[in-house]
Amino acid sequence: MLSRLNNGLEHALLALGVACLVGFVGCVMLEVFSRAVFGQSFIWTLDAATILFLWSVFVVAPIAFRHDAHLQITLFTLAPAGAAGQLHRLALLVINLVFALAYTYLTWLALTLGLGRVNAATGWPLEIGWASMLVLGLASLMFIVERFVHATPVGTSAAPNSSTGRDLGRLGQG
Repeated sequence: MLSRLNNGLEHALLALGVACLVGFVGCVMLEVFSRAVFGQSFIWTLDAATILFLWSVFVVAPIAFRHDAHLQITLFTLAPAGAAGQLHRLALLVINLVFALAYTYLTWLALTLGLGRVNAATGWPLEIGWASMLVLGLASLMFIVERFVHATPVGTSAAPNSSTGRDLGRLGQG
């Protein structure tokens, strides 16, 4: 049940990430075009590109975590065999959980403290960017809970149908 829910979450995050990346590229191209043709840029393209870039990165980062396709410090992820290895992997999972909880909570605080503040140039709410980081925290928590439920250690993919968890071409296909 949780894996199916997380598969749906992964597909939604991936689609949103791709859409944001396409929007980011479009905004940058429009910025370059407007400067080349009109000699000045539109006031909103830089802000839109920044927001779309934030969203494109922060919504796909939890997917990389789920598939273990993210940067790892192998000193910590290479575990000994046997019971010591199981304890080591559990400790790493708990550390990931504590970090994700703290990250999500602190992002929520930052988001709520900034409520009502707007960008001076465009008038857009600043929460638009902060919300992407909250999505990162919440999605990471969902994927960490999945690892606890399915007893999937750090260093192996929690996503179904993933052989090594390191094949970036398979993201979103699990």
